[in-house]
Amino acid sequence: MKPVIQEIPFSKVNPAPYNPRERLTPADHEYQTIKNSVHEFGLVELPVWNKRTNNLVSGHTRLDILKADGEKASMFIVVDLPADREKALNVTLNNPNVAGRWNDASLASLLREIEQGMPDLYDGLDMAPLNQEIDLPTGADVDMDAPELEEGIGPPEMELLPYESYSYVVLFFKDAREFEAAAEHFGLTETKVPGYVGKKTIGLGRVLDGASYLKRIQSTDGHARGAKKNQP
Repeated sequence: MKPVIQEIPFSKVNPAPYNPRERLTPADHEYQTIKNSVHEFGLVELPVWNKRTNNLVSGHTRLDILKADGEKASMFIVVDLPADREKALNVTLNNPNVAGRWNDASLASLLREIEQGMPDLYDGLDMAPLNQEIDLPTGADVDMDAPELEEGIGPPEMELLPYESYSYVVLFFKDAREFEAAAEHFGLTETKVPGYVGKKTIGLGRVLDGASYLKRIQSTDGHARGAKKNQP
């Protein structure tokens, strides 16, 4: 029997007892990411059900999400396999090595486009970690769509004013209390992103205007020195 697409009531679908994937719950970050995907695009990746055993071969979290949404049935890809081949298919569908490789430059360009044009979707579908999989040569952080320039020739109208630069300082805090103190000092507030629920936590990142905060630091230091000087 070739795979077919068919609507199956959930009452006939049994979760595979051998499924090697950890069972996700609504408290898990990954569960929320899959839920965001289902709600945003619908069930574009159908779960797989084995007609011969009534076992769900793939799509356990998607099935849980549909049930939580009050659905009673869904479209499935239906196969008819003996138990041993069903298990082999389960592992194959869950195997990250059974997939193509990223084109790093294309992926980097797509991620930038989605992040800039649809930031809520970028965050809700947890696309940021994909940047860690990108391996670009040095200097490839420039615009991929920009025309190549001859060596020694810079882009037009890029003359810098005296002392103009775009240097930066990164502060990294391992102690949350120290970070909170610094955030309060600099007037930073955390932005809550819908869909981030679960075990994983993310840090707060901001790019600040260095000149304005340098003045604030110098002003704070000046007040502190003046108060100390005036102490009896």
